Amino acid sequence: MKLTWRFILKNIVPIVAAAITLGGTIFVYTYFKPDVRYEEGAYYRSGDRAITSLKLQNYGHADAEEIRVTISFPDTILDVSTSDEGIPFSVKSGGKGTKAVSGIVQRLVPDESVYLYVAVKNPEGPIPGSYEKFVADKGVVYKGGIGGRGPPFGWLNLTLVVLFNLVSIILLILVIRPYVRSVKLFRTTHDRVLAELKRGEEVRKYTLAEIERLRSQVPPPTPRPDSSEREPAKGDGDPNHALDTEHRPKLTSSDLD
Repeated sequence: MKLTWRFILKNIVPIVAAAITLGGTIFVYTYFKPDVRYEEGAYYRSGDRAITSLKLQNYGHADAEEIRVTISFPDTILDVSTSDEGIPFSVKSGGKGTKAVSGIVQRLVPDESVYLYVAVKNPEGPIPGSYEKFVADKGVVYKGGIGGRGPPFGWLNLTLVVLFNLVSIILLILVIRPYVRSVKLFRTTHDRVLAELKRGEEVRKYTLAEIERLRSQVPPPTPRPDSSEREPAKGDGDPNHALDTEHRPKLTSSDLD
């Protein structure tokens, strides 16, 4: 199959267009939405208090509204505050003197972040593991979504990677295809040459066999007699014959008359 422009327009272009459409849809869907993420901080110990933080950040490209945060600890909460007075944390339930608190941050614009500081009673000895993960499952929710732990995976980067890999695969196919065709043509030519050589060898063997067969059917030629072996003429080698010829009287013309 030849890789013609008609084949490219009929098969490859629709695939690329579908991939671009899918990537564009994912990009638009994720780009123009709020995306609130949280990160639990380490503890700072001072006197009878162990202070930790909860970072909230809007990684999306739209405002995140009514961000409800629910956290709980193994020991008593002594204080709750935020890093920015312009972004207050309104406590709705629990709080100081309890082991859990639930409240709301009204708004975070794109790329805006705020730290929620919580002071709890300082435990004796090392900080237990139960103090580390104090945000419950679905402990951060907002209008239109649920907060996730840690920075988001870059959907834009994923889209670009997918598109790059797709284009790379198509270009690789376009580059490798002529090479594959050349290899296939070489193998076909090689096999054809070997077949012709084999056929020529068979013809040569057949010709030699026919020559030998024809030679076996032709009778051998009769040898011609040698002059030294010729049969002697009459009187050759006979001494009496020679003497009779020598003493025989010669006839003359008068004798004939």
